[in-house]
Amino acid sequence: MAFSLDTVKAAVLQIIEKEPHKLLDIGSGDGKLLAAIAEKFPNTDLHACDYTGAFMKFDRCTLTVANIDIDPLPFPDNSFDVVTITEVIEHLENYHRVIREIHRILTPSGTLIITTPNILNLKSRASFLKTGFWNLFGPLPLDHKNLESTAGHITPVHFYHLSYSLRHAGFSNISLGKDKTQKSSLFLLILLYPMIILWRLNFLRIETKKYQTVNENNLATTKEVNSYNALVGRSILVTAKKTNSDL
Repeated sequence: MAFSLDTVKAAVLQIIEKEPHKLLDIGSGDGKLLAAIAEKFPNTDLHACDYTGAFMKFDRCTLTVANIDIDPLPFPDNSFDVVTITEVIEHLENYHRVIREIHRILTPSGTLIITTPNILNLKSRASFLKTGFWNLFGPLPLDHKNLESTAGHITPVHFYHLSYSLRHAGFSNISLGKDKTQKSSLFLLILLYPMIILWRLNFLRIETKKYQTVNENNLATTKEVNSYNALVGRSILVTAKKTNSDL
């Protein structure tokens, strides 16, 4: 390729196997992901949405400027068959509302692809144990906002609660992947694996039998919280399909 993709965007590109008719990238920044999609799928109608157009360097897309923290997504219902939103929801004040908006603008059976820093990997869990802060979600400046960097990470997103939001917005076929294996988390997994298995089994036993918060409806998603991808992935990569019946 003539351009450089980070591992997150490269992982998203691999997920899109079939050429979309019309694709929207939310929080598109400089447009590198769109440029990669254009190279792989030259006939796709590409759209970008961001709070500013100042960073955009890719000129083969339609750019819409909108503050999605405040405003609805400025697109009609059933407009896109694929929507990508990479490393964005952690910057949002209310990602649940944005997910409902994405459901609205996707065509039936359309695909949503989300990535966000993984607060469930073992490096992040160790960071929380030591400092009280998830990895990449440390203390923020209180006198100003910096939306483009980790200083703009205002919302740590737990995979389970993201799945909950997707289900209640009307999505199904939710799957968890990762951009890459984080070496420090892999080392901790090897070191702690027997204890992790015991802790997980005990947790599921208590939640199922004593508190009855885990049942056949949410057991699979609950188990994903301590899956390999969750424990070692640097960023999580979540895909979902639009369905027409809301929960």
